[in-house]
Amino acid sequence: MHPLGVAHFVFAQSSGNALPFEQLAAQARAHFAGTLTLVTKEPRTRVSYEAHGARADFVISIRPFLGEDEEAARAAESGAPGTGLADLAARCRTIWTVEMDVGPEWLMLELCALLASVALGPLLLADGSALLGVRGARERARILRGAPSLTR
Repeated sequence: MHPLGVAHFVFAQSSGNALPFEQLAAQARAHFAGTLTLVTKEPRTRVSYEAHGARADFVISIRPFLGEDEEAARAAESGAPGTGLADLAARCRTIWTVEMDVGPEWLMLELCALLASVALGPLLLADGSALLGVRGARERARILRGAPSLTR
C-alpha cells in the first residue's frame, strides 16, 4: 500500500493552474481502460481513479516548476543516462503533485502515467529514485499488479 502523504511528481508543459480534467478522463477511457471521476475542485483537486479492478482516491495539486525540480530530475536520471527525460522535465512549466489516500502502489503509478500522457512530461517517484516516462510507469505498474510484462 502506498502511504498517505507520499507524493509523486508529474512534470507538465502547461503553465496553467487548472487540471485538464475532461482531457484526462477521455484519455483514461481511451488508452488506460480506466475511469477518472472528479470528486472536488477546491481547494485542491480530488479525483477517484479506477482501473483493472482497483479504485483509489487521489489529491492533485499544481505548482510552478522550480530550479530544484530540474536538479531532482537530473539526479534521478543519472542512474539511467541517455533517456532524455531530464531534458524533457527541464522544458516543463508546472509540477502536478499526486498523493493517494490509500491503495496499491501500482494504481498510483498507473494514474501518474495517465497524467504524464496529458502533461507531456515525465514523472518523478516520491523517493527521487527514478524519472519515468509514460511507458516506463505503466510497465512498472503492470509488474507490481502481477500482470504479464509487455516487454517480454
